[in-house]
Amino acid sequence: VRLWDLQKDDCAVLELRGHQGAVECVALSWRCLRALSGSWDGTLAVWDLEMGTLARRLKGHTDLVCSVSADWSALRAVSGSSDRTLRLWRLDDGGELAELRGHEHHP
Repeated sequence: VRLWDLQKDDCAVLELRGHQGAVECVALSWRCLRALSGSWDGTLAVWDLEMGTLARRLKGHTDLVCSVSADWSALRAVSGSSDRTLRLWRLDDGGELAELRGHEHHP
């Protein structure tokens, strides 16, 4: 994951490394300086943008993570995966709140 300074030409301000696969999706908050990324490696990563470090890894999906959304004020997130599940997460400790299944007939 790279963050860019849009007022400078071609200048990456921060590069975040930690996934073992390509990053598919990102949700971020400039207010709390946090980001959440989902990867082909089946994990989510919570990033501390102020420090430029991995704060927490969320594991539970068995296939690539293709969508993420976060409510940073409630410290909750949802992720969608090719494993045909949605998972609800606590962002403060990385705990899984729920696994939702429903798309059983998708190829």
